[in-house]
Amino acid sequence: MNGTGDTEYRSTGGVHHLGTLAFLAGLFLIGLAAFVYALGKGSDGAGWGMFTINLLFLMGVTQAGVAFAAIMRLAKAEWGKVFYQLAEATTLAFLPFAIGGFLAIYGFGREDLFYWLSSSAPHHPWLSAPLLLSRNLGALLIFYGVSAFYFLLARLPDLHNQATEIDPYGSNWLCQKLRSFEIGRDPKRLQRYLYGLSPVVLIAFVVANTFIAWDFGMMIVPHWHSTALPIFYWVENLYAGMALLVILAALLSLTIQGGFVIDRSAIAPSLKSMGIMLTGFTLLWLYIFWSQFFVIWFGDLPHETRPLWQQMYGHYSLLFWIMMSCAFFIPFGTLIFARFKTSLRAMVSIALIINAGIWLNKYLLVMPVLSARHWPFTSLVECALTVGLLSGFLCVLLFIFRAFPMISEREQHKIR
Repeated sequence: MNGTGDTEYRSTGGVHHLGTLAFLAGLFLIGLAAFVYALGKGSDGAGWGMFTINLLFLMGVTQAGVAFAAIMRLAKAEWGKVFYQLAEATTLAFLPFAIGGFLAIYGFGREDLFYWLSSSAPHHPWLSAPLLLSRNLGALLIFYGVSAFYFLLARLPDLHNQATEIDPYGSNWLCQKLRSFEIGRDPKRLQRYLYGLSPVVLIAFVVANTFIAWDFGMMIVPHWHSTALPIFYWVENLYAGMALLVILAALLSLTIQGGFVIDRSAIAPSLKSMGIMLTGFTLLWLYIFWSQFFVIWFGDLPHETRPLWQQMYGHYSLLFWIMMSCAFFIPFGTLIFARFKTSLRAMVSIALIINAGIWLNKYLLVMPVLSARHWPFTSLVECALTVGLLSGFLCVLLFIFRAFPMISEREQHKIR
């Protein structure tokens, strides 16, 4: 392509890119306005429940991104490299919403969600507002701090090359600093650092998600105790997080003619391996779900069985079986066939179904405790909150990819 044509292509792509960002930002502002409106109107427990469900779902599946990259590095799975930067960027893109959303719940909705904060009976110091804030906020800040460092460390070679292109003579202070990192010029040494940091990322992921599972799942139900819930929470976030990577990779590949981000030929060789991983996590999700269910059912203690029966029978029973179908029956029934694992369209459809199932699982974890009869998305405010939070996340993700390519130059060279 000649110089004029190339300039025209990038110009058109830039307009398309800015238009997409403006559209997503507009949806986010609508969601923010709906949130402010709900606060002014005085949102009840069910209202805070929907906001919490969306926050838990998106925070969980995005935090799983950097955990997936760490697992792939530890396993030395070559096929996963194409998803590294997308996975890590997905985690960082939700950072402002995770911190802001938690602080919003703590500041305005904690009395509606956490019954034990308003209880007059004596209770353990763990069940206090200051410790609720410190343990969750502290764990989130540590997790996102480690994730940001992990992401930037992996990007050092690309940053080094960009600094050289922008400032070949070394006159810019920032470019000089970027080129001063020797590790950025030694790929083998850099990989050793990333390999050593990967267990730290996974530990931070487990700790942060354990606190969230305790406080926003188990401890909102009076006298309910489940040692398996945090493990189930980690696994289902990783399960849905991997499915989200397939969806995002496909969406970003659709915009290649608009000036970004990835060619489908880069993800095609890894699609079958991702399908195999999703098949394994489908079975693992069911195994841990059944392990928790079996212990509760066999114990037959009312304070433990009541939360589960609220989901399985009565008003929420239809949603429960839709959740089981989306999270297990449909994915397992399709992913056992090789042709589905090699089709991007089929994989995206299955990934959307998986994410719908895991969202419903979060819904059934929270909403039956707060409302005896509720249906999701029955009001414009609920729809606006959901779409706004998702749009804000996608908007930040695209901003990240304006600064960093989704696949590093080294990996693009290997794919070619």
